[in-house]
Order: sequence, then structure tokens, then C-alpha cells
Amino acid sequence: MKNAVSGSIVYLEGNLETKVWGNPVTGHAQRTREIAIRPNGRIWFLSNGGSGWPASPSELK
Repeated sequence: MKNAVSGSIVYLEGNLETKVWGNPVTGHAQRTREIAIRPNGRIWFLSNGGSGWPASPSELK
């Protein structure tokens, strides 16, 4: 699979997960929301970085 570059448009299927941890310096709770792609999830590259054109089928492999 190719890596996405800045400006790429991707379609993702997965679960939203929120990770919570304490910041040792400030003592405040920090939160991060992530998309967890499972083995049966999908990642489709719809356009390559910033060109605005849809990716060709060979680029999706």
C-alpha cells in the first residue's frame, strides 16, 4: 500500500476510538481521536496528493 501525501483524499472504514491520558506536566487529561482500521476495514485513495484528479486503478493497488 502506498502512503498518503498531504492533500490526498482517502475513504476509510474503521472505528472511531478516543484515547485519554494524563499530561504529567500540567496534570490535565489529554484526548486524541483516531480512526482504527481493522483487518476487514477499507482504505481507498480517491485522489493523489493535491492534483485534484481521481487516482487510477493501478495507483489503488
